[in-house]
Amino acid sequence: MVNDRYDYYLLLNALSAEPGFMWCLRPTCNFGQIFTVARAQCDKCGFLMCRSCHMPWHQGRSCNEYSDYASSHMCEEKVTKPCPGCQVEIQKDGGCNEVKCEVALRLRLI
Repeated sequence: MVNDRYDYYLLLNALSAEPGFMWCLRPTCNFGQIFTVARAQCDKCGFLMCRSCHMPWHQGRSCNEYSDYASSHMCEEKVTKPCPGCQVEIQKDGGCNEVKCEVALRLRLI
């Protein structure tokens, strides 16, 4: 049983080293395949990816533009939350757990 798992992971490692091979980026998909075009589509789930930068497909944006956008967007999502009263993005940066938004709504951050 241990040898079977070892062989399985050796196979996965060998596949990953193949030129053009790419694992699907969808978190719920565990499929991988060899792609020869820039716009790669997973045969299992249909997720579109960019083979050049290994990111989701970014129609109309260069890889660098999309990388910059994704970095700033993901960072913003992690540190800000919309106020339930006025939808302005708010951020806790220290102090107590009480924040006063622009419409004087008191919000308890957990």
